Amino acid sequence: MPRALLVSVSMAEAGRFDPKSGKARPWPWTINAEGQSFYFDSKKEAVAATQRLLKAGVRSIDVGCMQVNLRYHPDAFSDLHEAFEPLTNVTYGAEFLKRLRKQTGSWPKAVATYHSESPIRNEPYFAKVIRIWTGERERVAALTRALKAEAAAEIAASRGAQVAESPITDVVIAEAAAPSPSPAPAPMVLDTAPVQDIREGGVATVGLRLSIADKDFPSSRPAANRQPPRVLDPAPTIIADASTPDRL
Repeated sequence: MPRALLVSVSMAEAGRFDPKSGKARPWPWTINAEGQSFYFDSKKEAVAATQRLLKAGVRSIDVGCMQVNLRYHPDAFSDLHEAFEPLTNVTYGAEFLKRLRKQTGSWPKAVATYHSESPIRNEPYFAKVIRIWTGERERVAALTRALKAEAAAEIAASRGAQVAESPITDVVIAEAAAPSPSPAPAPMVLDTAPVQDIREGGVATVGLRLSIADKDFPSSRPAANRQPPRVLDPAPTIIADASTPDRL
């Protein structure tokens, strides 16, 4: 899969912002039911809440890091405990993205369709993922360069302890120390409306859901008549039947 794409989708699906640290990350114990998102402090709490919703007759529930929908993916997990296991949840989401890529013929279309087959809903979602992906690719590239430099230093220290020099080691050090090529620029996202409050700004920057738990954020009103961002280079052309049920 493209570098940082999976974490970008997960951030768009279940990103949780921590006001204390000022950072966000995918939260594994997240559910969304009937348009409402809820974050829980443990898997036990998330499982219990999902069980209560199912007993109440709610069937369309998104769960975990990748927000896999239990209604449209009834065979994805053996039980709810497995559904909220981060590795299992993310693995299923990755496999589903790969199937969509094979089905649609491109990663942009696969990402858009992951959210919905309706262009009205999936095009703004794709723009949100691309916005997150731009920053994540740069972060991962910087981390890769740092790890390479650390590996080169360790190899050099080990080499210095050896009596005889090896030409093979010289090659390894040179390769490890070589800078990583700069990642190609991600598609540009142009936002057509100004940010009008703190909560809307968090959504635009990090890709969080609009229905983030109120206990984590101060009350605020969403921006009125906010237009979805426009994506340039490339702008995916999604052709789908709007009557087809959502994938997730």
